[in-house]
Amino acid sequence: MFHAIRVSGGLFTEEFLQSLTRLEALKELALTPEEVRHRFYALLSLYERQPPLSQLRDTSRARESWLLPFFRALGFQPVFNRSHLAAGDQSFPISHRGWDGEDAPPLHLVATELDLRPSRREKSPQALLQTYLNLHPTQSWGILAAPWEVRLLRKYYHVSLPGYVAFNLVELFEAPREQALKEFQILLLLLSPSRFQKGNGENTPLDLYYEAARQSGIKARDALRKGVVEALEVLGNAFLTEALREELQDEERLRAYHAELLRLVHRLLFLLYAESRNLIPSGGELSWVYEREYSVSALRERAARLLPYGEDRNTDLWEKLGGAGLGGAVCLPGVQP
Repeated sequence: MFHAIRVSGGLFTEEFLQSLTRLEALKELALTPEEVRHRFYALLSLYERQPPLSQLRDTSRARESWLLPFFRALGFQPVFNRSHLAAGDQSFPISHRGWDGEDAPPLHLVATELDLRPSRREKSPQALLQTYLNLHPTQSWGILAAPWEVRLLRKYYHVSLPGYVAFNLVELFEAPREQALKEFQILLLLLSPSRFQKGNGENTPLDLYYEAARQSGIKARDALRKGVVEALEVLGNAFLTEALREELQDEERLRAYHAELLRLVHRLLFLLYAESRNLIPSGGELSWVYEREYSVSALRERAARLLPYGEDRNTDLWEKLGGAGLGGAVCLPGVQP
């Protein structure tokens, strides 16, 4: 769970981004943890001298006082584009490049909401940079920034959901210090100039990251699929009674039974994910009741014990799961959990 990082469109998995917080990941930038701290505190000092970032709505002031110094501190040498950038048969009013050179990534610095269209005829800053990347034959990555948020974009062709990794700069500099430093390390590993430069091969470090994240996502998906199949078999057999066996001789009843089991497994996965990411509201006076008595995580821990029930001979565990949002998941006639 991140304080300041948000991923849209599955550009990178959260697990992959977490892997970038390891100490050995810094070797790619030839940095030590002390140097990361030094860079963070230098930018924190600059941040603290600014007005609230959400108030930086004048484009020139936002660029000169905050955005350009911010990217220079990351190692960029931003160059203002005196003319529009071309891609395909279109031109794009992108403000800067990361440095002076045709291989430099686009660096679009604005002082407006990144997903807001300035007018009916104009694209939002997000759509503008995304369209440019999609049409450009060689540029795959770019950076979009407002004073309060920086986004890393890649070629991405989905229409309904934008694709990016976003860093909320206010949340980053206001987060608990150790967590802020971890997320700042991720920012450095994704947004340093060297990440956009090709080495001996045809791929940039960001390209390699993207492929590694994609492969880890495929492995996770395959493992999840295998686990779902196993869960369906275990639950399907556990719910069977003689009466139900008779009913399931009917093909329509069998399909309905499979659908109910699948719904149950999906609800379990949803709750396990939400609980593991602290997405269920907590901190209330009675939050401990859910966490100890009703949560799926508590049930999983109990099932893992050698004697999961001890002297408890009550049979209300299924009713408790109903209170956690699983009620009615399996409701075929004759099914008794």
